[in-house]
Amino acid sequence: MKRVEVIWIDAAYNYSTWERDEIERKFGLVELKTVGWLVMEKPDCLVLAMEHNVSEDTFRHLCAIPKSGIKKVKRSYEARS
Repeated sequence: MKRVEVIWIDAAYNYSTWERDEIERKFGLVELKTVGWLVMEKPDCLVLAMEHNVSEDTFRHLCAIPKSGIKKVKRSYEARS
């Protein structure tokens, strides 16, 4: 199993009150960087886990990233110390 870094575009949401001109200037899609274990590649998404319990071979904190929003995948990501 490999660690990967995925740069992707996601939807944004906000619970605050916004005026139309603020929405025009400040609000839209967001570019994210997600780093994790590549658990599975499905036809429509990559499934990453933030934690891998090695002794039980289980995963936590899963993230399904839609392939349609992926800009770049860097495989065999090396963590910086």
